[in-house]
Amino acid sequence: MVKFREVCIRCPMPHVNPKMLARLTELETDLLDRRGRAETEGWVGEVEGIDLTLTFLRAKRNETQRRAHRPAVHLGIPTRLRPQESETFPRPVPGSDQLSPKDDAHTEQV
Repeated sequence: MVKFREVCIRCPMPHVNPKMLARLTELETDLLDRRGRAETEGWVGEVEGIDLTLTFLRAKRNETQRRAHRPAVHLGIPTRLRPQESETFPRPVPGSDQLSPKDDAHTEQV
């Protein structure tokens, strides 16, 4: 029977937090014990399922270790530049074809 943790380990999408690497080692130890029992009992299908889960677990652990060693990229915080006085344009008053009084004053100066 496939357990929830095996499904999560097999899923290619979620990333494992590097702090959980020790837990992956615990899961691997448990799976190896279960594999030994499955071999002893002659459960061929169970052995194959555990082997598949072990393959995904090891791949996920290797990927997590690689990601943990990659430096973080600082992208910075985007800023919005304010337009210069000369770059502002008159805006129409909502509901009319006239410019707002503030914009009228601006256009007279230009």
